Amino acid sequence: MFRFFLLFLIFAILSCNADPAKLGKKVRRTSYSQPKKSGKTKKPERNQLFGKLSNDSRLLVMAADLKLASKKKHRVGVIYLKDEQALRSLNLMQLINKISDIGCNTDWIMHVWTKSKQTKVEIMWKCHKIKIGDDIYQLEGTPRKVFSTLIIKTRLHPNHWLSFLEVPIVHSPKMVIETIKNFVEEIVPEDFAAKRFPSFTVVTEITSSLPKDLSKLDSKVKAIRTRINKRFKIFTKSVKQKGKNSIFRVMDPRPRKEYFGKFLRARWEMTVLCKLGTNSTMMYWYSNHSKIGFDSMNIPSKYTMIVVKKDDKNTPSLSSRLSTLSLDPPIKLKN
Repeated sequence: MFRFFLLFLIFAILSCNADPAKLGKKVRRTSYSQPKKSGKTKKPERNQLFGKLSNDSRLLVMAADLKLASKKKHRVGVIYLKDEQALRSLNLMQLINKISDIGCNTDWIMHVWTKSKQTKVEIMWKCHKIKIGDDIYQLEGTPRKVFSTLIIKTRLHPNHWLSFLEVPIVHSPKMVIETIKNFVEEIVPEDFAAKRFPSFTVVTEITSSLPKDLSKLDSKVKAIRTRINKRFKIFTKSVKQKGKNSIFRVMDPRPRKEYFGKFLRARWEMTVLCKLGTNSTMMYWYSNHSKIGFDSMNIPSKYTMIVVKKDDKNTPSLSSRLSTLSLDPPIKLKN
């Protein structure tokens, strides 16, 4: 027994390299920690789409074609967000990438208001892209989810409604906005001059044969469009000389119908806005020009203003509030 104990003691001393300080110590496991990563995690870049955002930012999502949005034209559902809700959504939208693309048809419109600017966003949901000015952005990841949520809510669970006001042309949009801003949530931004002022539209057309060498088709189409724009430039100079102070604005020419098949045909139009009081006789005279034909005329007595209103049963209706305004002629809801 003593011999076995003696042998055990000798092996223990040898295993400790004869170091008495290590005798009786418990064996500790050595842990190997991984080296710490240096530097901070790179955050995704935010595109400053809407200027400087703040707690008073607002956004509105609405259908691009309001005629198709509802059978009742005076009641169209929208999503309207402000304060913290709007700020959170807008911040997430800015995690988006700009691309080189032509996009597709616009299905939805989003208006954004901040302290620094007002932005119109065209939402092309079929191809998951948005357009701001001339820039196209791809919707993917977080921004796509945010837009998807807003569109679904606009369709199924709107929190506000659009109301359409008939405003007599004698009332300026600026005055009307100041008068009604306290009992509506928001006024949808529009080019009121195009609806309020008298206008006439002219057209021109160029027809040409198909080139024998189809590789020259693009250059011939470009040449046709260049000729059309040249005609409209000459016409613009002429109408401004005739109208002088009666012309408010000459709109940019735009294609009405183009056909490039067995032959080439391009038909374009241009609209001229005249100042209030311009009669039909004067507009016929302004439109008279060689190679440019008169197409149509519009002399409105009222224009439409679209406002955002919450469906609140505890406050007076928009119609009753409009009736209290001392405006002659009065502003009414459009039926």
